[in-house]
Amino acid sequence: MTTRKKHPTAYRRPHHKWLRKGKPIKFDTLIRSIVDDFLEKDPSARIRLLATDLSKNAPAKAAKPLATKLGRVADAFDTIDRDWGAKGLRNSARYFVDSRIERMLPRILTVMLYELNVEAILTGTDCPIRYQEHMRLAAGLRQELSKSTENLITDIYGILISSVRKKRNKITPGGKISPLKQYAHALCFHYERLHPIWRIVKSIYKRTGDLKIARKIAVNKFSDLGKGERWAISPERIGLPAELLDKAESTDPYESSAEYLAYKHAALLCGFSNHTVKQIKRVVADHKKMMGVEYYNSAFKRNLEVNKHGESG
Repeated sequence: MTTRKKHPTAYRRPHHKWLRKGKPIKFDTLIRSIVDDFLEKDPSARIRLLATDLSKNAPAKAAKPLATKLGRVADAFDTIDRDWGAKGLRNSARYFVDSRIERMLPRILTVMLYELNVEAILTGTDCPIRYQEHMRLAAGLRQELSKSTENLITDIYGILISSVRKKRNKITPGGKISPLKQYAHALCFHYERLHPIWRIVKSIYKRTGDLKIARKIAVNKFSDLGKGERWAISPERIGLPAELLDKAESTDPYESSAEYLAYKHAALLCGFSNHTVKQIKRVVADHKKMMGVEYYNSAFKRNLEVNKHGESG
């Protein structure tokens, strides 16, 4: 009976001498520092770094149009609070961007390692042993490097990440997105800002027996509401909308309520007039659930200028 001899030494991983900012650094610490440095930057700054990287390291014909588009995205992210007329939206968006990155990074990193492993087996690694040709033949590919090899490598990421992303985002040829959901954050901002105002309006009607007098008091009190704000793109968006004051005077207990009026008013300021309060309310509730109650309250209910406006009058 014969016994196999054990190899005297086991496999040892390569250990490169890595530098970070001119100082030696261990590989695992290097990876962590790259992630930390990335997340410390604002999303728009990250996009601009990507655009710069493309401009420096990719062919100009392909890189320039993409870098231009990315630059516009970065600019739009920086000015989103002003453009949407919703304070705090930029920070809220960054929170969800970073949360998505943190949740997705472990899976994407794993898939990237799979892809790098296959790439190193099938293509060049500066190894003097020409094992790659043998591996390409084993995969049913041409012996020499070809497009089929490149397709096999890129298909790994495409199947495990890109196709899953398309399914998750419900990407269709024509696109699929609710117009209300696009404005979910702005709807929340306006609703929380307007709800106290409409409570004040309702209290004016309650204290005043005459509807015409009550309406005049409410209109005068909030005549400058929204004036000078980004969303006040027309005179109709300043003050209290007449159609909502009509609703406030109706006998329907819900359609005349402060909650109903605030939802409708928020939608009007976002450019929506035909959606039901049920639809608007569902979008706001979903956004609140996604943000979490604590973060939602800190973003929309803290230091509302509207409350000061209502109390000072």
